[in-house]
Amino acid sequence: MVSCLVLGAATFVAMEGSVGLGATAAEVIDQHLAVPSYFWPGDDWQRLIGSGSAVGLVIVNPNSGPGSAPISQYQAVSRAARATGQQVLGYVDTSYGTRLIDDVLADVDRHYAWYGVDGIFLDQVTDNCSALEYYRSISQAIKAKGGLGVVAINPGMNTNECFAAVAEVIVNFEGTEAMYQNWEPADWVWNHPASQFWQIIYGVPAADQSSVVRLTKERHAGNVMVTSDVLPNPFDVLPPDDEWQPLIRGVRNLDQPTTTSTTILVTTTAPPTTVAPTTVPPTTLPPTTLPPTTLPPTTLPPTTVPPPTLPPTTVPPTTVPPTTVPPPTVPPTTAAPPTVPPTTVPPTTVPSTSAPRTTIPVPTTTVAPLWWQWFFGTPVGPSPTVTVPPSTVPSSPVPPTTVAATTVPRTTLPATTTTTRPVTSTSTTTPRSPIGFGGPWWNWFGF
Repeated sequence: MVSCLVLGAATFVAMEGSVGLGATAAEVIDQHLAVPSYFWPGDDWQRLIGSGSAVGLVIVNPNSGPGSAPISQYQAVSRAARATGQQVLGYVDTSYGTRLIDDVLADVDRHYAWYGVDGIFLDQVTDNCSALEYYRSISQAIKAKGGLGVVAINPGMNTNECFAAVAEVIVNFEGTEAMYQNWEPADWVWNHPASQFWQIIYGVPAADQSSVVRLTKERHAGNVMVTSDVLPNPFDVLPPDDEWQPLIRGVRNLDQPTTTSTTILVTTTAPPTTVAPTTVPPTTLPPTTLPPTTLPPTTLPPTTVPPPTLPPTTVPPTTVPPTTVPPPTVPPTTAAPPTVPPTTVPPTTVPSTSAPRTTIPVPTTTVAPLWWQWFFGTPVGPSPTVTVPPSTVPSSPVPPTTVAATTVPRTTLPATTTTTRPVTSTSTTTPRSPIGFGGPWWNWFGF
């Protein structure tokens, strides 16, 4: 006799390609969060690293690339993320295939040298197969670095299947929830494993995120990122915990267990089969010590606080008695007369003036002898003397000297002496004329 023994409900977790209750053949069960972590190392990075294996990929992007010098904070989070099994990719821009390969490879070298990355995330990738050799050269250089050599490319849209040969991960959608609702992956996607595709949806309200995650499973995405953040940079922060934790549960199927009933045919003689529960010990991850993170200062807008309204206060008047101040007594002040030093005025010397000798000619006068002088020889006598008035030379005037009104001792100026030189006149005496017949007739007879 055969009877049926129904075992209790068993939890079913299918791997990629498996089908569970209510799942379709196309539904992806094994997913990971893949995060464009374009934020400064700090609390968001610690929460990201703390999510462990639920996160498959993170991106190190100091400055739209590795920057010009290594940054210790990014080195620290890169080491910590890799320690939890997360794959760290370095961000490199390709400008849709127009950037020089040498410049691209220089960024690749810096990421490996400074941050020890597991691979490279190539952004702004064209969807045109004509650029395939450009990206093949870059991919080969990345794999030559050793290690995992993961190459992820981001066309951000459905692209051609030719790129599946050069990249382990392809971002075949990046956009808003509204765009994603009407989007379908290219047909060739189903020829490749879901782990090769990454779909990024931003601007999704928290209430819609679980339904969007289910859509990513149906659309063959092994890597997914859903966030409520929006442009211009929807990846500058990690979603808050009230969004992040449901995302982890949705991607890892922790909130949607499926059950089935299993019928086992056994003989009646067989004892019932008891399945012992398996206890899985908890896994303790070693604590990760991160260096202190310096966050840039936050500028807050000025806050205007309205002035408080206070009730009017009445102050009673204060009566102050008058104060009598006696007049000050000022002692008399005797001012000494000023002492003016005497002023000595030098004497003024006026040179003496000498008048030149003046010679005045005196005419000679001939006096006729009297009659008796003819006979007796009596001298005619002296000729009258001519008196010439003396020549007077005017004295030289001395201009007056004006002395300023300063009191000085009396100054005696020497007198000016004017010398008047007398003129000596010479008198000429005409000698007596002999008796003769000169003169009037009476003189002839001595009259």
